[in-house]
Amino acid sequence: MNVVVFGAVLTNPLTFVTDISLALICATLVARLRAVSLGQPYRFSLWFFVLLGASTAIGGIAHLLSWYLGPGAHYLAWLINGLSVFVAEIGATSLVRRREVQRGLLVLAAIRYLLFAYLVLRSGRFLWVGLHAAFGFIVVISTIHIVHSLRSRDRTYLVAPLASFIMLIPAATHALNVHLGPTIDRNVVSHLLLVPAFYLLARAFGREHPPMDYSFTPPAERPPTSRF
Repeated sequence: MNVVVFGAVLTNPLTFVTDISLALICATLVARLRAVSLGQPYRFSLWFFVLLGASTAIGGIAHLLSWYLGPGAHYLAWLINGLSVFVAEIGATSLVRRREVQRGLLVLAAIRYLLFAYLVLRSGRFLWVGLHAAFGFIVVISTIHIVHSLRSRDRTYLVAPLASFIMLIPAATHALNVHLGPTIDRNVVSHLLLVPAFYLLARAFGREHPPMDYSFTPPAERPPTSRF
């Protein structure tokens, strides 16, 4: 659906609105994660939402101004989205105890991202974005969290797998072109279905870096506890 405003052709305006809404949600989650960072300024879980928010914002602009920007803006958004998945995988490896396994997972994740970038630029298909994210979250991140949950007997680490599987719902609706008319297209539907998964991921990623032991620290000097 196109809208002409002062002579400018704007495409998919509702997709743009939902993309920007997702970017704002990511910014909110970044602020909340920073507030509970427990003295750890460089958290991959935080940078996941930074990159994801940037990706959705650029994607929204690419949809709105597709007549003027061409496919290049979409490719940029997709590459940043893939990078956010790569960063999320790095964060998940903090739960892996064996250093050699950590290094192996990081090397494989880096190789897979480079392959993903090549396929996106070569084919220009969004399919690779979905496959890259699905493998990263379902196979890598969910497996790490499930293993850690079984090892630590802490069921809260199962939130990440739950969020990952919930993300399959909007992926499926997008792939099947589920829409509610010409205005509410498959992009809008999938964006709306992603919202609960974002909040669950924030809760899950907030547990990837175990908090320091502040039991002997005066209460006034302790950092705020997690609100997730």
